[in-house]
Amino acid sequence: MSSQSRYLLEQLRELAADTADEAFFSELDNLEDKLRQGKVNLVVLGLFKRGKSSLVNSILGCTLAPVGVTPLTAIVTSFEHHPDRSFAQVYFQDGRITEVPVSDITRFVSEDENPGNEKNVTGVRLFDCVLPVLKTLTLIDTPGIGSAYAHNTATTVEFIPRVDAALFVLSADLPISQADIDFLKTLKDSVPTILFVLNKTDLLAESDLRQLIAHDKKILVNQVGLDPATINILPVSARQYQSGAHGMSGIEPLMQHIRFILEAGNGSLFQQTLARRTDRLIRQLQHLFELRLEALRVPAVELEDKQRRLRGIPVMLHAQKGDFESILRGQTQRLTQEIRESLQEAADQLRKDLPDQITELAARPPDQVQKSRQLAQRIADRLEERRLTLETTVKEHFDAMLREQARQPGSFLHAVTEQLSTVMRIDFEIIAEKFDLDVYAPLYQSFDGGNLPVKDPFFFRLLSASARARRRGERLLAWFQEIILRNSAACMYNLDYRIQESARKFSFALNKRVIDLVEELDTLLEEARTLHSHYQETLDERVGEMQHKLDRLAALRNPRPASTEHPGIPPI
Repeated sequence: MSSQSRYLLEQLRELAADTADEAFFSELDNLEDKLRQGKVNLVVLGLFKRGKSSLVNSILGCTLAPVGVTPLTAIVTSFEHHPDRSFAQVYFQDGRITEVPVSDITRFVSEDENPGNEKNVTGVRLFDCVLPVLKTLTLIDTPGIGSAYAHNTATTVEFIPRVDAALFVLSADLPISQADIDFLKTLKDSVPTILFVLNKTDLLAESDLRQLIAHDKKILVNQVGLDPATINILPVSARQYQSGAHGMSGIEPLMQHIRFILEAGNGSLFQQTLARRTDRLIRQLQHLFELRLEALRVPAVELEDKQRRLRGIPVMLHAQKGDFESILRGQTQRLTQEIRESLQEAADQLRKDLPDQITELAARPPDQVQKSRQLAQRIADRLEERRLTLETTVKEHFDAMLREQARQPGSFLHAVTEQLSTVMRIDFEIIAEKFDLDVYAPLYQSFDGGNLPVKDPFFFRLLSASARARRRGERLLAWFQEIILRNSAACMYNLDYRIQESARKFSFALNKRVIDLVEELDTLLEEARTLHSHYQETLDERVGEMQHKLDRLAALRNPRPASTEHPGIPPI
């Protein structure tokens, strides 16, 4: 398989030499590096604050990934083997690579020390010479999905194509959320091997743990669409492992399962992922060659007309874009109002449930402080869950609206799509990026335990026991209502700001994408016109060359059954 894969990558590099962009060659470089190492990327994924970095440290057997109270991992961080020494490499957007001590990586990968990735880091590779597990796999820690830092989510989603096998982390202190479900639906289409880990199991009794695992598995089958036969949720406690209770932590059974997956089928997982990613590159190159071939085959008399229509698109953009931006504003205002109503409804329900929950607290149980803080955290969690659900609703709404606009005759998006499709075969999927809410906004969702009204004022001693309990209840009720108000307002502000900014960003990106496409297609057509105007023989040669490249790509992707010196990969 290695010689076959090496041949395929060499062929792709040769075919793409004067055609593909930097991203294509970056992926090609990554695949060649992967082939040299012969190791699978085991990528730790999941929502923020599920204990992913703590789990990474438990698998490694030492503390290398930064952990903390706030979401720390903001950059994809890989842990790899080096035969001689331990060090880290930091990769920057401008192409620089800096070597730093392992102890310094927090300066580059944490949200606190690199907020919003202001240092322009694209990734960190940490090399270690003493950890046996890294000799058989590359372990990769990713930013958590669904935190207040939307760029963290984007970083992880962009990394999905490079995931060979996923270690998806759930948490025993929270059931599977809608954000988990949405992310897994995206993940399962690209990553066939997903191993589920339920962390923080030391927080639950055995009976509660069994019930939660059964509940989570049911959700994975019914709402994510996974095959029940492929789901194995392994209970672990990274906290127990790090405190020395290795036998109770569940980390060793997890390691056994990882080894089984990596070794099953004599390395078939590595071969499958390499083939899948190679096939993706082949399809990208095919699309590029097909566009060039189409431009070359256009009759000379049509080229000038196509260019004229193509160059009229920016004028149309300028003339009609105002109407589209009015539609965007109307949609954002409508969504903002619906979000406010939904969060208000959630807050009202929480307030309605408060009196019954506070009655017990007002009676002064021994663990009143702990129970009060637990209730406050549950309130914050309920509002956060509603916020994440609303995020999904907003994205789905905008996606449906954009597709409807692209289909509706007379609309701005329909006109742009139709013009580009007439000139060259360009559809809406190529024109429009997703409306992704990938805009940072602070989310001050918390409760202030320091102001918890648990100490009775002096004059309470003059009241009867029932009167004291009633007064305590009133004070606690006011305190919890303040928590609900503060957190629901924080959620409203966060979503409102991100929707408004995302709409502006989408409008700008759409305009830039269309202009870039126009320029790219215009260059292709101008090249074809030049060839037409010079020599028919040269034109025929270029058409033949492009068709030959497409035939070679087809042969690489769909080899003949007969044995050859360098057979291709099986179709994906």
